Amino acid sequence: MRNGNLYSALSSGLLALLLVCAPISTIYAKMVSGQVLQDDGQPAPKVRVFLVDTLHGAVTDGDGQFSLGEVPAGNYHLMATRPGMATVIRKLEVAEDNAPAIELHMNPNQRFERAASRYQPPPEPHRAEKSAYLKSISAGRQNGPNIVLILFDDLGFGDLGAYGNTLIRAPNIDSIAASGVKLTHFYSASPLCSPSRAALMTGRYPSRSLANHLVFAPLGSMQEKLLHAQGFPNHIAGDEILLPEILEAAGYTTALIGKWQLGEIDGYFPGDLGFDYFFGPLHSNNKPDFEIYRGRDVRYRAA
Repeated sequence: MRNGNLYSALSSGLLALLLVCAPISTIYAKMVSGQVLQDDGQPAPKVRVFLVDTLHGAVTDGDGQFSLGEVPAGNYHLMATRPGMATVIRKLEVAEDNAPAIELHMNPNQRFERAASRYQPPPEPHRAEKSAYLKSISAGRQNGPNIVLILFDDLGFGDLGAYGNTLIRAPNIDSIAASGVKLTHFYSASPLCSPSRAALMTGRYPSRSLANHLVFAPLGSMQEKLLHAQGFPNHIAGDEILLPEILEAAGYTTALIGKWQLGEIDGYFPGDLGFDYFFGPLHSNNKPDFEIYRGRDVRYRAA
């Protein structure tokens, strides 16, 4: 037998031996499962639970339950983490013949709470300059065109027929492209709600108005505490000059229909920042306590 053929035969035999032995050398336990409870004994939903050593992971459901699938026998570190809660790390032994059922208890993250409570709004040093600029604009609405600006959330470049899509039919939008100007090298400043809106309203990069970090959150929510703990505001900077404020100063009547997501405290509602009329939600519909406003009044609240 030639050396090459001998080598091939030995390699094939070794590979076959490895394939036969592999299932025998690794013994799997049954599914690892458990529940995460808060310090008051209530279930803790939306907790990320994972084995640090193998990256088996899951997120707890509404009852705080989780399962990690089949895990090889051995010793591991189990970690549970959720914003605002103190991270829990626990040693876990998975034997060959058992299915561990784990109960974890999580307490509020006191350091996080203290950091959020020490939040101070950042200064807005250009308020006077903003006011002077808006006062310098002459009201000449009678000579200006009507303006309708439409912002689509979650719409990609190739999602419209005007840009080559053959599956999604949007004839009205396509007709606007056919009778107007189609931009092929124009990009949103961000794929997130608040930063993209901040850029659209200000004409500047979102980082300029402290809006690049996260979508602005409902008042009192964990997301708001996360922002405050990092020193970020939960609204657009008040000394930014916004497009609706410029149009209002020029004599336009302005309206916003749809999601705002740039603030919801006094001074930062749509009506405070250039819009004469507002109808829509302040946040995304995946937030708790979803509400639709007309001006400052709630007209619809999700059950």
